[in-house]
Amino acid sequence: MLPDAAAEFESQMTAQGMRCTYFGCENPHAEQLAAGRCRILIGSQPILTVRDWRQIKAQSSGLRAQIKRGRRRIAIVTLDAALIRSDATLRMQLDDCLCAWLQTRRAPQMGFAADGRMAAHLEYFHRVSAAVDAARQIQALICVSQIRSGQRFIAEHIARRPTAPNGVVEALVDHLMLEGHLPPDAHVSLGLTALSERYLSYVPRNPLSFQIARYVARRWGNWFYNFAGLEQFRHRLCPTRWEPVFIVSDRRIAAPELAFGLVRLFFHSGTYVRRPKSWQ
Repeated sequence: MLPDAAAEFESQMTAQGMRCTYFGCENPHAEQLAAGRCRILIGSQPILTVRDWRQIKAQSSGLRAQIKRGRRRIAIVTLDAALIRSDATLRMQLDDCLCAWLQTRRAPQMGFAADGRMAAHLEYFHRVSAAVDAARQIQALICVSQIRSGQRFIAEHIARRPTAPNGVVEALVDHLMLEGHLPPDAHVSLGLTALSERYLSYVPRNPLSFQIARYVARRWGNWFYNFAGLEQFRHRLCPTRWEPVFIVSDRRIAAPELAFGLVRLFFHSGTYVRRPKSWQ
């Protein structure tokens, strides 16, 4: 089914004079799309499983301590799309929290990483969990979407204000896994951790040009964005496993052309909105 859909999509793009690169492919989709194409490893994603979460938390005293800190003077609530859509004040608070997080990033505005227009995409969110302080201000949030058939979900946004208490994200994850209304056999990805090498079952053989680019990015890329810090933080959440994530590209696309496209993808700010003046 996927190869057929991809073929139809690519024929439409070819008719418009464009070629296709699939970004953020996970297995087994990457394997299905890779026939006749170039597959490039770009990082990995941590996977949490609802069924194993209680046991994982019981085995990690550090994780339990962070969750306890995060829950001090904080209430955590689960919001559905209908409630968010009907409450303009709530939408503005969620947007403010997301924008406050984006403004702490040292890199340029990354439209790929997060989209400030949450209200425009509510239909994609399965649930939104928010941490609220005593003044009823949202301090942190997680937006979760179901990404395909089955019990597979992805955390689209994990954001917190600079003033949020330590451990609030861990507390949000705990709430999501235990009270976020996910199926008991759900698998939740925390999203792409670019340049991560924590996958265990796959040994990459990227083209030489991308091996060099990967080395340079891991060595000096943290000046622009804290890739290493993000990887360490997600590792502290004790994921059940890490899975490889790929780019699948037409072999006719040269490496410099593909690299330029990736830079535009990460740093193009066209989808980013700081504070909408009005909500539809």
